[in-house]
Amino acid sequence: GGLEQKPPSESARDAGPRAPRSGTPSGPRTQTPAARRAIVVGGLAAAGRAAGLGILAIMLPVLLTWVSAADSGADAGAAIATGFQTWLLSQHAALEVPGGTIALAPLGLTLLPLALLHLAANRVGRDVRIVDRSGALLLTAVVTSAYAGMAGVIAAFAHTSAVHAVPSGAVLATGTVAVVGAGSGAVRAIGGRAGVADRIPRTVRAAIAPAAAALLVLTAAGALLVAGSLLAHRAQSESLIASLDAGAGGTVLLGLLCLAYVPTAAIWGMAMTTGPGFAVGTGTAVSVGGTHLGAVPALPLLAALPQEPGPVWAPVLLLVPAVAGVLAAVLLRRSSADESIAGGSLTGIAPVVGSVAGLVALLTGLLAVAASGPAGPGRLVDTGPTWWRVGPAAGLEVGLAMALTLVILPRVHDRLRQRRDAHR
Repeated sequence: GGLEQKPPSESARDAGPRAPRSGTPSGPRTQTPAARRAIVVGGLAAAGRAAGLGILAIMLPVLLTWVSAADSGADAGAAIATGFQTWLLSQHAALEVPGGTIALAPLGLTLLPLALLHLAANRVGRDVRIVDRSGALLLTAVVTSAYAGMAGVIAAFAHTSAVHAVPSGAVLATGTVAVVGAGSGAVRAIGGRAGVADRIPRTVRAAIAPAAAALLVLTAAGALLVAGSLLAHRAQSESLIASLDAGAGGTVLLGLLCLAYVPTAAIWGMAMTTGPGFAVGTGTAVSVGGTHLGAVPALPLLAALPQEPGPVWAPVLLLVPAVAGVLAAVLLRRSSADESIAGGSLTGIAPVVGSVAGLVALLTGLLAVAASGPAGPGRLVDTGPTWWRVGPAAGLEVGLAMALTLVILPRVHDRLRQRRDAHR
């Protein structure tokens, strides 16, 4: 009866160390020196692995083509340098050629370093058990700096008599790719979107899925447009391939190059569906308003370009952003519990529609930047879509169609309900 009971707080302190919370890794936290060293070592290894695998994947077909064309007179050093230059170009690094610059990235190849960096950073993040944003930032910084540094060294030495890369530009371009790839992998290693969604305003969160759906419609329509046009101009494409007389190995490499530029062409098609279109050289235009072209590079993929003055049905392509806006509106109505959105209230739908339009404008603008750049000397310095035209046009068109749909749908539903009630 004389025993003194301790307060619960003291008893809890004397009970020994607490068990880790559910879902929290039991490994060392990233603030400790040992954990930071592990992140640095792992990040350096991840950068080297991503760069090595990416270069190898591009170098193999280049070297196989060189071997199959042994009578061309090109030496192995030039073939290896070409492989390195292609790897740099795939990440938007500029290549200096006589009289101009080539920086139009084959976005099909850009997906390769992005995926390799993402997987490498994610694996390291899980191995060292990073648990917070500081660990993810450190891992991203290490991978990015090491990867960009290696690219700068490669750019300094990988040159031929006619083509060379600018090391400073290569560091900046590959560093940007590494930030995206490694950063997404590091964030995924600490639990994907954990803690990120809470910091996004509610209106913007509601707009993400509709904006993604609208962007998917635009890009898919752009890809279908390119595929259909290439099929319609198949004879011209085959004629270009025959005129190049590249041999078996060269034809295979040319085909791979065209495949690598298919995503780039799909974004050009997306720019066409939004109205402003794109250029294939200074003073040229391919848009819904008409086509004006001069001489274009002899790339078989460019056989898909419409003939002047352009197809008379081109303005019909403006229905694509309208369809994208309608789909975004339907998705928003189904996913939102906001009665003002379901009822078509202007004050309720305006913030979300504005967010969707802004996201679509931002993302299409970024895609336009990725799919544009100088493609050679002279007038080819201006190639691809113009971001400040394509982005706002896409956002405005999708947003307008979305707003009209959200306003009209509730009224249509009310009319249909009234008719059903009247017939009962």
